[in-house]
Amino acid sequence: LHRRQTVRPSEPQSGLQPDLGDLAALLRKTVFLHETNKRHVPFSAHRSGHTLIAVSLAADENIQLMRRWFQEVWNEGRIETVYELLSADGVARGQRGAEAGIRGPEEFAKFVREIRRAFPDIKVTVEDVFGADDKVVLRWSGVMTHTGDGLGLPASGRAVLSRGITIARIVDGKIVEGWDNWDQLGMLEQIGVYQQPLAA
Repeated sequence: LHRRQTVRPSEPQSGLQPDLGDLAALLRKTVFLHETNKRHVPFSAHRSGHTLIAVSLAADENIQLMRRWFQEVWNEGRIETVYELLSADGVARGQRGAEAGIRGPEEFAKFVREIRRAFPDIKVTVEDVFGADDKVVLRWSGVMTHTGDGLGLPASGRAVLSRGITIARIVDGKIVEGWDNWDQLGMLEQIGVYQQPLAA
């Protein structure tokens, strides 16, 4: 007969088990955030072998900051939020073209006023959003009516649907960099300023 060997719970199996106390502490400080249709799926972490993959709570805070930015700046026209959330030396790229940059809250506030003067009823919806490290990515859509001359063009009265993707880098609760890719040509086409060339 072979004698059965019993491993006491107090005896760690080196190389096989992580320190459960450390793991529990880490799980309490981390959260996996998945947002689709504003839904949170609770899942703290995923461990593959000895690798723990987790998303910091800071990413969730950055996501909420960007949701606030879109709601207050674009939907409510609260210019003070631009000065609160955009860093003094922050740079936004892509709003006026591929290479153009908007620097600091004052320039960005001017841009917001121009857009909202052209489209006073603008309503932006965040369709998808996720964050990692210090960056947040948002896919959004905007519906609006061209009833003002904020773009230097006479009002057309036409409805516009625009879609875009925004990436923001956030440090210490402030947006320090932003990149926008949105359908500016499609907007001009919808208000009658631009027409697609006919195929040859």
